[in-house]
Amino acid sequence: LNLHFLFAHELLDVASGTRHSLLLFDNGKILPFGDNGHGQLGLSKTIDYQSISEENPLYVDTPENFISVAAGLNFSLAVSDDGGLWGWGNNHNYQLGLHSPRTIEKPQLLTDVKGWKKVFAGGYESLALKDDGTLWNLRNFEIIKNPNGTIWKDVNIYGEAWGWGDYTLIVVLQDIDNKFWVYGTCLDSLDNFSIINSFIDKETVCIDADTILPINISSDTTRFQVTDLSGIYQNKSDTVIFGLSVADDEKMQRIKEPV
Repeated sequence: LNLHFLFAHELLDVASGTRHSLLLFDNGKILPFGDNGHGQLGLSKTIDYQSISEENPLYVDTPENFISVAAGLNFSLAVSDDGGLWGWGNNHNYQLGLHSPRTIEKPQLLTDVKGWKKVFAGGYESLALKDDGTLWNLRNFEIIKNPNGTIWKDVNIYGEAWGWGDYTLIVVLQDIDNKFWVYGTCLDSLDNFSIINSFIDKETVCIDADTILPINISSDTTRFQVTDLSGIYQNKSDTVIFGLSVADDEKMQRIKEPV
């Protein structure tokens, strides 16, 4: 593989969606690869797929320099160095915040409002954080309010593709006090948040960003990520992996509580 172009600049950010990924370099340019069936690679040429091993790979077609990227299910988000909010790809579930449910094949400025800092995506969910600490759900361009009135720091989204009427979404929010919160859907095959139930006070939850729940975790936790079946959290002294794992006998087993 001829990957010399990867080492010309340092990586600043990386994002992976269901079928594509984005590499953001410190020169502000984005190298996309994977499926391009919905224009999620943001390229000047109409191609179905780009491999990371190509001799002369195409970069996202815009003169803007970027500071943050995110990749969801067939769509991409980015923040330019002037605080602009950009997006491209599939907008059929309004994940780009545009009123028209259509495919956006070229990078497009999503709003005239500036001051954006970081973007997050997963499944059909898309969020953006501003410099003032306000967190916005881009599908309806509404603020996600912290129940304690604190500003937000980080987000982790787990979202799946639609399948047989089921859709699993888990959004973990972290505020500047390192308190963690969650919202999402119970429309998955297990009819609940599954493994995250060990960390919340409600057994089965179907909640949106207006009714987020606190995650019960030690106050020194600095990182918490979870899917419907597994997760990881980190504090000052330990990193704990929990959930569904493969034992030595190759049988799947569920750990109900963190170990």
